[in-house]
Amino acid sequence: MKLRFLSYLSAAMLMVSLAVVGSSQVYAGGMADKTKAVLDSHLTAFGSGNVDAILANYASDAVIMFPGGMVSGHADIRGMFEGLVTEFGQPGVTFEMLNSDVSGEIAFIVWKAETGKAVYEMGTDTYVIRDNKIVMQTVATKNTMK
Repeated sequence: MKLRFLSYLSAAMLMVSLAVVGSSQVYAGGMADKTKAVLDSHLTAFGSGNVDAILANYASDAVIMFPGGMVSGHADIRGMFEGLVTEFGQPGVTFEMLNSDVSGEIAFIVWKAETGKAVYEMGTDTYVIRDNKIVMQTVATKNTMK
């Protein structure tokens, strides 16, 4: 069940790595490398469904904003990711990374997915990463509930 999702996310991680390596926005060394390392760690943790590993990438006072609301701090972020890991860990989930860019302390991904609950025609996540932790994230999706 999670194995299929993990294989999709592993493929997506490879695409992220290739996209970031090929991106003109990524500069060798320095902050962009650290930002990319945190992004890769976060995506791997999400793909494995390990909420503790996901939280390890966030600052204790991190904020995630999305249309209609926001969550802040590890307790609220944990609750949000427990729901997402449940949804995206179901059998038959598909996930495709469409784009990834890193510049300095900013990482940006574009993706699409389908779960048993919704069709995500497009999703974007923007991350601000400081001191090797995500301090701010925005999420927007165009999705249709099933």
